[in-house]
Amino acid sequence: MKGFTLIELLVVVLIIATLSAIALPQYTKALDRSRAARYVPNLAAIVHAAKACQDENPDGRLCTSMSEIDVRVPSCEPLPDFASCSYNLKTITIGSNKHSLAYVEFSNNLRFALDDMGHKMCIGSESECDKYGFYSLASYNTGFSKSTYME
Repeated sequence: MKGFTLIELLVVVLIIATLSAIALPQYTKALDRSRAARYVPNLAAIVHAAKACQDENPDGRLCTSMSEIDVRVPSCEPLPDFASCSYNLKTITIGSNKHSLAYVEFSNNLRFALDDMGHKMCIGSESECDKYGFYSLASYNTGFSKSTYME
């Protein structure tokens, strides 16, 4: 007798369904993180341009807005869960030091940020931050506060 029995076929289907149920959430998480990772090179370019602007200023003043720096970054394409996004630059003060901070802001006030020291942070709920692979500001000990970023 050739062929498979019904039980053998059901076992194979059950194994495939179990493996799919395990793999699909991991695939979705990896996809979300890869989508968010596309902003990091643009944020790094903005931070580097801000540093170059500071070097060009005779008084060493930090550049505080996107209009002051010469950088070309692609237009901001929002993540699937959000309606819009935009790139921004600001100066933050920690102690007596001033730092450049580039961030991308989404329509619900979720922000992915990169400072001039290379810290990759997120301002938003911890679950959203974790979903996209950024450290939540609440769990990241840099001396920054949420109010520093949200002003």
